[in-house]
Amino acid sequence: MPKPIRKINRDEKGAAAIEMALVFPVFLLFIFGIMEFTRAYWVLHTMELSIEEAARYAIVNTSAYDSAIVAKAQENLYGLDSSQFTITSVSQNVNGVTYKVITASYPFNFVVPNLLPFNGITLTRTVSAPLL
Repeated sequence: MPKPIRKINRDEKGAAAIEMALVFPVFLLFIFGIMEFTRAYWVLHTMELSIEEAARYAIVNTSAYDSAIVAKAQENLYGLDSSQFTITSVSQNVNGVTYKVITASYPFNFVVPNLLPFNGITLTRTVSAPLL
């Protein structure tokens, strides 16, 4: 083999840049995916905490109206815009026991659009509290 070709075969200048160009997009996808799903889990957990607090309020105040229970759930959505949530409270009678069924849903959109094959999901949680 001629000397210039041997020199090119052994030259490793720029190898790190090429490796970085191949690995960095996958790394960014991984990091943004973790951030997005962590945020979704945080919203889901906050929503669940909110309706559980409203269920406790309904258990203690058995004569509370559904609107008061929904307002209690909305005030417990810490750090989130309560106008984007759909919260309902209905009474349900099962085997002679009255339950308050509180449901919350939220249309969750990812901050980084088109990162994943699905753009938005609806997060929903339901709590059923017996009124004794």
